[in-house]
Amino acid sequence: MRQDADLVAAAAAGDQASWDELVNRYVQFVWDAARRCHLGPALAADVCVVTWLRCADHLDDLLPACDLREWLTTSVAREAAGLLLASSPAPAGVSGTVLQRVIERRMDTGSERAV
Repeated sequence: MRQDADLVAAAAAGDQASWDELVNRYVQFVWDAARRCHLGPALAADVCVVTWLRCADHLDDLLPACDLREWLTTSVAREAAGLLLASSPAPAGVSGTVLQRVIERRMDTGSERAV
C-alpha cells in the first residue's frame, strides 16, 4: 500500500489514480468525522464534499509533512462549525470559536478514530 505522502505528491502533480486512492482510503473516515459533529445526513454530505474540494485545492500545502488524517479532521470540524453557525445562531455568550472547539472535542471522543 502506498503511503499518504506519495499519494498526495502524485495527486498534486495531477495523477488521477492517486487522488482516487486517497479519496477511497479516507471517504469513510471523512463521513464518520462529519457525522460525529452531530450533523444530519444532508449536512454531513455537504461537509464531506466541501472537505474534499478543499483538500484538492490544498494538496501542495500538505507536503512535505503530509498529515492528511489530521488535516481532514480539522477541515471537517471547521466546515461543520461553519454550517452549524450559519444554520442557527450560537447561544448568547458563545462565540463561533467556542462552538468549533466543542465540535472538535466531540470528534476527538468518537470511537471511529481509525479508517
